[in-house]
Amino acid sequence: AVPRFGQGAFLECLSALWRRVSGGGALQVTEYGKPHPVQYQAAEQMLTNIQTGMNGRDHNSVGMGRIYMIGDNPAADVR
Repeated sequence: AVPRFGQGAFLECLSALWRRVSGGGALQVTEYGKPHPVQYQAAEQMLTNIQTGMNGRDHNSVGMGRIYMIGDNPAADVR
């Protein structure tokens, strides 16, 4: 079976290329998406906005205790 290369493989290749062209400097990277907290914070804010719109601004809505992300590749997303 051929391995499925994703974001991690791309980042490794990009970092190696950067080290070579920069004379050994480290590539500064900010990652987004699962499983980085910024992705979950953005999703929570969007869901909160939807919930507020459905319940009205003056209604005390129940906060979300847990949010689950569902990916497109169970082999990579479910551990």
